[in-house]
Formats: sequence, structure tokens, C-alpha cells
Amino acid sequence: MIAVFQHRETGEVKLSGDCRWGPGAEYDLVVPYTVYYPYRFPEPFAAYLLTPDLAEGERVWLDDVIKDIVAVYGNQEWHPRLEACEAIWINGDFVIDFDSSKAPRLIG
Repeated sequence: MIAVFQHRETGEVKLSGDCRWGPGAEYDLVVPYTVYYPYRFPEPFAAYLLTPDLAEGERVWLDDVIKDIVAVYGNQEWHPRLEACEAIWINGDFVIDFDSSKAPRLIG
């Protein structure tokens, strides 16, 4: 979540990612708080490099998870993605060993 504020006299721009905070009365809200997707990937595709002897049911560590899975539910729409985790190789695909519905929920 982010909002943009601009100083009325100097034109200085300040950003706020917390709807409980604003820079002060001398700033106008020019872009209201809005939710955005904070991740940018330089290419529109991804793949895992697999060892040829990867066995069915083998447990592996994925250092860079391709799927967009929520790792933590935070306040004000902050939901960082799962970066790394264990997975199991089943039927030619990785089954991620992480249940996003049980991801931690932060309060604050």
C-alpha cells in the first residue's frame, strides 16, 4: 500500500506506506492510498534447472520459488511472497511444502 504527498510550496514529494502516517498539514495527498504489487521480474518466464536423476517423491529445497505464494499476511495489504522453501517432486512438478492459508498473520 502506498500514497503520495506533495508539499504545497516546495513541491517536495513524500511517500507513505502506512495509512496511519502522513507527512504533515503542509502536504497535500496527490495519490490516495492504493494497493500495488511490489515485485518486478525482468523476464515474463521462469524455470527450474533439474538434475537428471531427480526421483519421484524426492524432497528438494527451492531457493527461488516461481509461484506467487503469500508467505506472511501483514497489515495494510502487506503480503510478501514466499521466496524459498522445500518442495516434493511429484508427477513432473514441484509440490510446494508450504500452506499459505497457515501463513503467519502480523498485527501492528
